[in-house]
Amino acid sequence: MSRPPKPPLPPEDDALWREETARDTPLSGREIVPPPAPVAPPVAPAPAAVSSLPMLPSAPPAAYLDHGALPGLDRKRRAKLREDAPDGRLDLHGMTQDAAHAALDEFIRAMYARGKRQLLVITGKGPGGDGVLKRAVPQWLNGPELRPMLLGFDYAPAKLGGEGALSVLLRKNKVT
Repeated sequence: MSRPPKPPLPPEDDALWREETARDTPLSGREIVPPPAPVAPPVAPAPAAVSSLPMLPSAPPAAYLDHGALPGLDRKRRAKLREDAPDGRLDLHGMTQDAAHAALDEFIRAMYARGKRQLLVITGKGPGGDGVLKRAVPQWLNGPELRPMLLGFDYAPAKLGGEGALSVLLRKNKVT
């Protein structure tokens, strides 16, 4: 069991300590290792509109799915995924991020429990084609709550919404 680190000295005490220890001489055969420079106290970031949603990691983990990443599916099954009608459909237009996240979570869990496999999640493209939900939904699908139920996802075919929607393929539910 390790001890918690000591809190840093106040700046005036740190300056006094450095002044006093500057005159020290090392024991024979040893050298003085200067103490680390004082660390400035962390500056609190300016409050901004922060979402409670996790940010996308800078380097995706190995289990992260990108659009079109459907591991274990051959070309024929991928083509069928784009042609078949979805088993369920969720439209997130006009929802806040929190409401959309809750709706997506509930929808995926319900469809998985019923043994449905092919879903359509409509996010919309947003202004300039870079909408908040369009970016957030892939993050949510890769979250630890939903990722185990997913086989993969990709942009939907043009007739079902194109880049404003996602075709989601769920794993087979072994319980049903």
